Amino acid sequence: MGDNGDLKEAGNGSLDAAQTQPEIDFENHQLGTTVKLSDGTEGRIFSRGARNKDGHLTYTCHLCMVVNLPGERVMLTHIAGRKHQNRLSHPVIDADTFRKISHKNEQE
Repeated sequence: MGDNGDLKEAGNGSLDAAQTQPEIDFENHQLGTTVKLSDGTEGRIFSRGARNKDGHLTYTCHLCMVVNLPGERVMLTHIAGRKHQNRLSHPVIDADTFRKISHKNEQE
């Protein structure tokens, strides 16, 4: 369990919440990343959604307003992209624009 990629079930017992140790490690690193918002608060750049039909966890980039990034590799490719890096370089991000995607995801 853990290091070899076996699934670990989350505390709520949900099949969707079961994650491999590499997924957990990846999320611990990436999902905690924040940006400074114009209202003086910080916002998390990424959030995790459900698994897609291929079994990949999906992610949303709130900075770029990109939803359903399927899996860690696609998310890392997105992070390395020019547009994401450009947006990340801004010292302060507009809070209203940043929260649009967050609010939309909560309604779904």
